[in-house]
Amino acid sequence: MNKNINAEIAVVGGGLTGSILALALAKFGFHICVIEKINYNQLKHFDYDSRTTALAASSKKVLSFINIWKDLEDKIGAINEIRVSDGDSPLYLHFEQDRLVGEPLGFMIENSYLRKILISNLKKNPKIKIISPASIENLNLTNDRAKIKLANRTNIECDLVVAADGKDSFLRNYLNISTFGWEYNQVAIITNIKHQFSHNNIAHERFLEAGPLAILPLKNPNHSSIVWTEKKENANAYLKLNERNFNKELSDKIGSFLGTIETFGGRFNYPLKLQLAEKYISDRFILIGDAAHSIHPIAGQGLNLSIRDISALIDILSFTKKYGLDIGTQKVLEEFQKVRRSDNLLMAATTDILNKLFSNNSFSIKLIRDLGLEITNNIPILKKKFVRHAIGN
Repeated sequence: MNKNINAEIAVVGGGLTGSILALALAKFGFHICVIEKINYNQLKHFDYDSRTTALAASSKKVLSFINIWKDLEDKIGAINEIRVSDGDSPLYLHFEQDRLVGEPLGFMIENSYLRKILISNLKKNPKIKIISPASIENLNLTNDRAKIKLANRTNIECDLVVAADGKDSFLRNYLNISTFGWEYNQVAIITNIKHQFSHNNIAHERFLEAGPLAILPLKNPNHSSIVWTEKKENANAYLKLNERNFNKELSDKIGSFLGTIETFGGRFNYPLKLQLAEKYISDRFILIGDAAHSIHPIAGQGLNLSIRDISALIDILSFTKKYGLDIGTQKVLEEFQKVRRSDNLLMAATTDILNKLFSNNSFSIKLIRDLGLEITNNIPILKKKFVRHAIGN
């Protein structure tokens, strides 16, 4: 039996980016349909994903706007200091909380808690209809209307389709929107650790020969999240180690300042690549988040960039709706693309350069980058610029 649904906006992808977008749009009175290929009952289970996410101060504003920050506060760890070091070099870069008048430099949240709160709020919002699990069979985009046909014979008509379906975006590929970029000869190994000494809300970014090692403070003072970038040829060997030997190898990389460590919550690994969509828009269609841009995790800006996409999109669409105009016109979509492509390209280029600069054991390059860390550390104005960009201001 066919079922017809009318909505103003269809959000394809019910992960973190799609869920935050849907709740933000609903705050402005939009009627939203969220289409997610995975069953939401699976997504909300804590054992589905034990990864963590770094949130900038600007992301906190968006999560507060959609009224979920208050529900997350007792699970969020604050980053009050950031220490950047180059291997065993005594020179380092140090960012401190007091430079921002007491506001943390960033926050850490476990994905499982964030996802659970988002799904709970999606389900009880009267302006949001969730279709899950669902797969798209056909997408028809014209100047006047967007139409989606699902495999279960549900038909959806809307003014705008937003693809938030990740770096392997089905809709981006369906519309033959090409991407450019390259693969890094690196794999991100992601896990969590328990440690003997308190992290004191300090995040560490250690640049090693194979790539950066990030040690990020969680809510529990003796728990941290690890993003360990390793060369592809070595990563599989590390991942195959038993828990005892893996802990030993990771402990050697981290050093002794946290005392003894023990991993928990499983290990995840992701081949790293830079991938940018050639364009973000088509007729009544927009790409956001990882569907539009996937960058190196060296700066921990993945979800923050996606939330900046969301902020720009809701500003443009809410303004258009306020004056009774068509939210799906090419002029509206081009405004979003103009606003977001420059910021995303800049962050992609920055992370790419940093990774290539620091994942290099050349003596001369190491000397230059160490001097760069020391010089930056002693110029307050320059340090402030780095911090303000990192927190999204």
